[in-house]
Amino acid sequence: MIFNNPSQSRESILIVEWDKHSLSFSVFHEPTNRVLATKVIDVNFDLYQSSKQEIDKILKSNDIFAYNFLKVIVVVNAPFYALVPKIIENEGTLEQILKLNVSVPSGILKYKKEVLKSTVYNLVFAYPTYIENTFAELFPNIELTHINAVLIDMLTSYSKANSIFNIHLSLNKLDVSLWSENALKFHNTFEIATAEDVVYYTLNVMQELNLNTERTQVYYSGAFEAGGEKIELLSNYIKFLSPLERTNKIN
Repeated sequence: MIFNNPSQSRESILIVEWDKHSLSFSVFHEPTNRVLATKVIDVNFDLYQSSKQEIDKILKSNDIFAYNFLKVIVVVNAPFYALVPKIIENEGTLEQILKLNVSVPSGILKYKKEVLKSTVYNLVFAYPTYIENTFAELFPNIELTHINAVLIDMLTSYSKANSIFNIHLSLNKLDVSLWSENALKFHNTFEIATAEDVVYYTLNVMQELNLNTERTQVYYSGAFEAGGEKIELLSNYIKFLSPLERTNKIN
């Protein structure tokens, strides 16, 4: 039982992260500042190539999506995104700007821009329209954003006084970011399959940025177990490795 009484759901925020092969959610109770529940729903098909009927079946089989919430935040982890300097944001439609930077598949897609606070960039991304439509049918009050917009904004809030180097793990990708001197100095996404991939890309980026593995504090976040294989292997190469403090804005 997640809620002690029906009013608790109406005081809570449901955060849903939409990844390629999983749908995860967290329930955050605002009055007590507590995470009441988390769950990862693994699927054996590509969620970005699925039908609305397949998504409806997943949502209907999980009771959490039958409650009323204060707010629902859908965080898409789609690979179709780009950081775009704000000075060129008017040089074409969002679709044109995104397609200049990344390969976007055919299909019925919606394009969106997130303004990244305290940076010179906007994040432009695309996602299947049925994602928003499906949740809008269930909940009247939804917000949709991209995981990298959430992550970068969170890093800027953590690092008002200091620099911060963070790796964010998903099932098949690694996002690496460096915020320093009040600016986003580096951000990139790498496809991964093994723990060795995480070590390879993390160490290569650190070498490129002249970050010493014996002295640099490296934070990690994302979808993993605290003692998982990827983090355990990485800890053999990096002296100071710690989880990034969890907030109500990111799963």
